[in-house]
Amino acid sequence: MRRTIGVFAAALFLVHLTTDNHYDYFRDELYFIDCAHHLDWGYVDFAPLTIWILRAIEILFGDSLHAIRLLPALAAAIKVILTALIAIEFDADGFGIAIACLCVVAAPVYLVVDHQFGANAFEPLFWMGIAYLLIRTIRFDSPQLLAGCGLLAGLGIENKITMLFFLATIVAGCVMSPARGLLLTRWTALAILLAVICFLPTLLWQYHRDWPTLQMFENVRRLHKNADLSGADFIWRQAMMLNVGSAAVWIAGLWFLLREARWRAFGYAYLVLLAILIAVGAKDYYLAPIHPLLFAAGGASLSRYFLGGGAGWTKYALSFVTVAGGLVAAPLALPLLSPAELIRYQAMLRINQPRNQTGQEGPLPEHFGDEFGWREMAATTARVYHGLPPDERGHAAILTKNYGEAGAIDFFGPPLGLPPAISGHQNYWLWGPRGYAGDVIIALQFSRDELLRMGCASIEDGPTVAHPYAMAEEHFRLEICRGIRPALAAQWPSLKRWY
Repeated sequence: MRRTIGVFAAALFLVHLTTDNHYDYFRDELYFIDCAHHLDWGYVDFAPLTIWILRAIEILFGDSLHAIRLLPALAAAIKVILTALIAIEFDADGFGIAIACLCVVAAPVYLVVDHQFGANAFEPLFWMGIAYLLIRTIRFDSPQLLAGCGLLAGLGIENKITMLFFLATIVAGCVMSPARGLLLTRWTALAILLAVICFLPTLLWQYHRDWPTLQMFENVRRLHKNADLSGADFIWRQAMMLNVGSAAVWIAGLWFLLREARWRAFGYAYLVLLAILIAVGAKDYYLAPIHPLLFAAGGASLSRYFLGGGAGWTKYALSFVTVAGGLVAAPLALPLLSPAELIRYQAMLRINQPRNQTGQEGPLPEHFGDEFGWREMAATTARVYHGLPPDERGHAAILTKNYGEAGAIDFFGPPLGLPPAISGHQNYWLWGPRGYAGDVIIALQFSRDELLRMGCASIEDGPTVAHPYAMAEEHFRLEICRGIRPALAAQWPSLKRWY
């Protein structure tokens, strides 16, 4: 069985390694690399752990696509192994373990998040690490393992704040099940203490800056930035993201967890988490990190079904539909095709990729579209910058409307002779106008009306950037603003865009 698990994990790892540079850097990766040059205990729109990891990778291996995407590929393999270990704890047989691993390998949502560097790739490891230790705690009456849960919880919060949702629902699941006694042990108190110690520096960072992450969440809600999904839409998207062919496995897993008294805490936790995410209007993939648990439980449930005389042919049917669904979805999740071929493939399947945010338009799915156009945008900006008179060039600022453009300028710009960008978006606002007065501004993605409202004395049209495969919002005309009044430093508070 170890060999089978190893084959699944190694195959997935190699798939990611061989496809990680087929397109280009993702928008968020460029932003994260910039943030890694501004190490801190907190950030406006994400927790700090992944940024510290990225800085270490950059120091040790550089910032090539192969370098920064190595750990997400490794995380994909570890996720398979954790799924198998949990299935073993649920007493799954060889087939049950294999089908659970296959479901994780063939899930489009995991292929997407493990293709790029970011907290989403590591999040399931923290969730499933806690689930594995808690399962062993229950199975072997070993409450001392809860200390490990606390450490993983603290690090998990530092990886992504949504860990708090998972922890809250696990507690709720324990309260509603026979596992409630675990909450009253001294080991639970120790676990809470360890989690708080890990998270305390970031909590203090948030407090001293008036809770910027909460401000951002409120702005996202107020502006309806995320796509509004009904409960039915949210659940249907789970089936699509996880591979429709594997739905029978994770549904069987949920039934297994709810039916077995000692594992009921996990079944309740899943249902509570599902309800919370629907209620708060969360993005559909926020539920994805818990599904390896359901796949593992589904493997155990199927093991019992076949042991009890269930029709043997269903083994082959389940395997076939899972593999088939994964193969059909793979080109939509990984850069296996050229962009032109992918557009034709989508048209052939008559699939419109669902959007998690309003305004996400483009010929490619957003996770691919945001890997195009950044180099070209930086090159166009460089032509404008070097075309300025020498007396203007030395104090010309490059002002971008969002972090993607700022990250691209800061990453691709130095070899082109560009200065660092400034922006009011997310963490760039905290870094300020970098001493620029605003006498000359090369503005990216700003309309003339917006620049006039900022007080530009004159505006000169520049060239247009419009990569054919980039997202629609990255098709815009560069503008050259001169004589802004009041100066940038005075206007900076009004330029803050935390959403």
